[in-house]
Amino acid sequence: MGEKDKIQNEEDYLSLSLKRIHPEKELPGSLYIFLNGHFVHYKSEGDVLPAEKHNLFIFKKITHLFILLEDQEKFSSWFLNQEKENNKALLEKVGKGGEPIVELRSKMKGDLFELFKEDFATEDVQKLMESSRQIIDKVLKDNIAQTAMAKMVNYNQGLADHSLNVAFLSVYLAQNLGYTHQIILENVYLGALLHDIGKTRIDPKHFEDENSPNYDKAMLAHPELGKKSLLATGVLPTEVLNIVAEHHERNDGLGYPKGMKGTKIYDLTKIVSIANSFFDFMNASNGTFAERKKKALYLIENDRGHMFDPKKTEEAVKFLKTLSP
Repeated sequence: MGEKDKIQNEEDYLSLSLKRIHPEKELPGSLYIFLNGHFVHYKSEGDVLPAEKHNLFIFKKITHLFILLEDQEKFSSWFLNQEKENNKALLEKVGKGGEPIVELRSKMKGDLFELFKEDFATEDVQKLMESSRQIIDKVLKDNIAQTAMAKMVNYNQGLADHSLNVAFLSVYLAQNLGYTHQIILENVYLGALLHDIGKTRIDPKHFEDENSPNYDKAMLAHPELGKKSLLATGVLPTEVLNIVAEHHERNDGLGYPKGMKGTKIYDLTKIVSIANSFFDFMNASNGTFAERKKKALYLIENDRGHMFDPKKTEEAVKFLKTLSP
């Protein structure tokens, strides 16, 4: 352990919001965790915070990590550069005129982190609802925005980015499947955005080992827990709650938590399930973007009605094939 790691004066450390730390990006300085009354060195300069660890901190309700006060300027520059790089990459994808969608996405990511806390307020959900209205309104009125959402994807980040990716892709698929009403698209977006919120309401130790029985139990429980926690706010439409509760149900009835089958599954849930599975399949395979996309599309296209609604699958695959890195 280096000399700096032994510093234990509270004034030598600075709290850092987890939502400002970009997973999978090289850190400009050391990160520390406050544990049992001590600052414990966690990551060094040049290390990365893996997406799965970023998610685990969310599940543990760890909202802040710490840096040395002397590294504040380095981290401030890093934050600024990362945001510039991310926004530049997104704007290059969506093209001229896509700035409002990029800004709204960034705002929604911040709002989403508020729902990852131990207790979120009705006001936090209402903020997301208002931002969702703005996004869908923009999409319906702006030709650029109509395709921008499908291009604004990043496949290697944490829970918040995954939720946003699924939400954006779900709306894009819904539009291309013929759903054009504002309220319907808002419900698709919100349901997809909140589909995994139940994971943040489960004991985090259950997510530490994907091969453990506890992990399986947590996965089985998260759809209903998500619905229950959101239902308590009293502001979300039933359609949104249905998507959250049913996004792991399968067309053949072998899904969870209730084993719903075919037409028993809410129609909009079927769209979100395809978008969610696409990203899950992508992240579960190795190789280039094109190789992972090919594997994901193969699994969806050859599903034969087991996981997905065959009618929606055929049309969705056509548009998924148009996605580029």
